[in-house]
Amino acid sequence: KLNSFNYILTFNSLEIEKLLLKKIDKNKLIDLYNDNYLENDPHIWLSLKNLKKIYLRTYNFLYNIDKNNYKYYRDNLNKVITKIELYNTLLLNKTKNYKGKYILTYHNEYYYFAKDYNLNIISLQYNESEISLKDIQKIINLINQDKIAFILTSVYYDNSVFFKLLAKTNKKIKIIVCDPFNEDTINIFWKIYSNI
Repeated sequence: KLNSFNYILTFNSLEIEKLLLKKIDKNKLIDLYNDNYLENDPHIWLSLKNLKKIYLRTYNFLYNIDKNNYKYYRDNLNKVITKIELYNTLLLNKTKNYKGKYILTYHNEYYYFAKDYNLNIISLQYNESEISLKDIQKIINLINQDKIAFILTSVYYDNSVFFKLLAKTNKKIKIIVCDPFNEDTINIFWKIYSNI
């Protein structure tokens, strides 16, 4: 079915995407992100800097195939870029206080976000592998040392583990739960900003 389309827009980052793209006419592929990927992290859209690049590439693609409607595309692009730049500025200012601290996550999907704001990241699950008891103790130590800025997770994980970790330490850390596959991606960053 994909081969029946004129164009296929891709990030070429998810494993299933890489497998599918091997069977598709390369002339139909439009790569929306061709910068460096962090090792083992395909979640490039969870970064405002990367989103800006993706939207600019999307606009350029649409402009080239549909010049008659370029004003419509340009106006939409300008709106979204304005929002991205505002949220990025707000997050840069707010995360200054957390420089060098960790974001605790369930899975390694927020590395690009952490990188953008000079934060470290530590995950309960890395590349589908559960962490060891030694790693859990490391996380508990980081919580006790006030080195965890906040917890950033998604709705589809068993987030009760965070409450168990916090109960062991008697610490209060904000837990921000997002749904990156069903929420407006840019608004996820507003949600993070509003909750940290």
